[in-house]
Amino acid sequence: MAQMKRFLLLALAVPLLFTSCMTSQVLAKAQGKNWPVQSDEEAAPPPAPLYYALLPISIPVDIAFYPFFFFRDQALAREQARCD
Repeated sequence: MAQMKRFLLLALAVPLLFTSCMTSQVLAKAQGKNWPVQSDEEAAPPPAPLYYALLPISIPVDIAFYPFFFFRDQALAREQARCD
């Protein structure tokens, strides 16, 4: 039973660590940062803490779409390796 709990925790943690496009955008907007990169020339938007309310939605969406992004990236890497 303990192994199953560890597996489930790992299965939920891995998507959060390796793909979180929507969550990253929500956090950046809430903190007043440009996403994905903030250049020196662009002014940072003002922080909007109301975006934190979207985290309960964005995290499950990132987890649900993780397999699609993972397998898409794997297919792109294979295609690029084949072309090289």
